[in-house]
Amino acid sequence: MRLGSLSLAPRTTATAPILALVLLGLAGPASGTDEACAEASTTAQMIDCAAARFEAADRELNQTYQALMAKLDPEQRAALRTAQRAWITFRNAEARFAGSAAAGGSLAGVIELGEKAALTESRIAALRRAVE
Repeated sequence: MRLGSLSLAPRTTATAPILALVLLGLAGPASGTDEACAEASTTAQMIDCAAARFEAADRELNQTYQALMAKLDPEQRAALRTAQRAWITFRNAEARFAGSAAAGGSLAGVIELGEKAALTESRIAALRRAVE
């Protein structure tokens, strides 16, 4: 597949579905840059969009986390803090694993950031359920 001048030929058939999901995910929530991100055709543009999506999700995660912490008793806060730290370690490791599908390729960073954003958005939903 070609996107502008960027060749997205997967190295193996195993990476093809991952790359397709990442490219589809670039048009996800990106704090006002949806239109520009939908038209991203260079690796730099894709990285910028993936980074913007992750940064927006990370800000929202922190707000949601703080809202939940405010509702909890001290024992629950300690338990959530421990769980959140473990989740962050998991998210980062999972994102590195996803990025390894394109190891050495220019899209590895895009894939990693996209996975971090997706996992963060999922965690936001989980914490919101706990806030309600």
